[in-house]
Amino acid sequence: MNGQRSFEDMLNSYLENRKISKFKERSTSSLKTFFNTCRRNYPDNPYLTQEMIDIWIEKRDTERPASHMARIGPIVAFLHHALEKEWIDLVIPVTKRISPDPYIPHAFTDEELFNFFNACEEIEINILGYKSSWLRKMEVPVFFRLLYSTGMRPMEARLLRRENVNLSTGVIAIIYTKGYNEHRVVLHDTMLRLLIEYDNSVSQIMPSRKIFFPTVDDKCHHKSWVSRQFNEAWHKYNKASTRAGDFRHFYAFSNINNWVNTGHEVHDKLLALSRSMGHTSLRHTMYYFSIADTFGDIIEKHNGKSFDNVIPNLPD
Repeated sequence: MNGQRSFEDMLNSYLENRKISKFKERSTSSLKTFFNTCRRNYPDNPYLTQEMIDIWIEKRDTERPASHMARIGPIVAFLHHALEKEWIDLVIPVTKRISPDPYIPHAFTDEELFNFFNACEEIEINILGYKSSWLRKMEVPVFFRLLYSTGMRPMEARLLRRENVNLSTGVIAIIYTKGYNEHRVVLHDTMLRLLIEYDNSVSQIMPSRKIFFPTVDDKCHHKSWVSRQFNEAWHKYNKASTRAGDFRHFYAFSNINNWVNTGHEVHDKLLALSRSMGHTSLRHTMYYFSIADTFGDIIEKHNGKSFDNVIPNLPD
């Protein structure tokens, strides 16, 4: 346990283990900053201590909740790994979650979806910006279909590297994601075929690109690009208020509502859905149960008053 492996040895083992999944550079930097700070403040102690952890995890007066979580996120992940490996027997402080967005997701209708994707296909080529215009025409329909069919976050699709999309197996490695929960997404066969066609087409313009949905200079699009493209296509034929991130919620609802006439395998489906969506805990996935109509009706029908004990009405 603690004292058997030095802090430096544990950290090096952890980082080496994460290289296989291309651990994010900013995460590695945060861990090294934590290590160097501890070495500077405790030069005579080569081991990780509870005091070191508590001081680093504590929120600073100048920090906002989001920046605080960004600073301690990689360290908390490392500590959980060390505890699982029995490298330490220390207490990992419980961190407070940032207040959730009170926004209520939009429930897409078939007509709205048809209108939206039809608008994506109708994007015209602008001769003045020929290359960027061609990229936009190829990218937008595929980008939003990827969100719709996989439940990926817009950020995850926007930051995809070409090397992380395996067009042979149909598995996407989500490396750049919310927090530090890297995960995998398995594509439906129809979406895989569409991505192969898209990749071949874009490769004719940018044969050595590194970004899967690139700008003309092979950079990732800014988040404003997603909102701009979505709003333009959405409001061409639709009137309701929504946003690109609602495809993720719709994906979760659609999966849950299809789990009819199932028994014990629901738990397996829930776990698979949670992992594919990159949730850090099953509790996050369970939220969708409280507002998924079909699944809720089935449970209420079979369990009556016990429904609220099975799936409580969770807060927004």
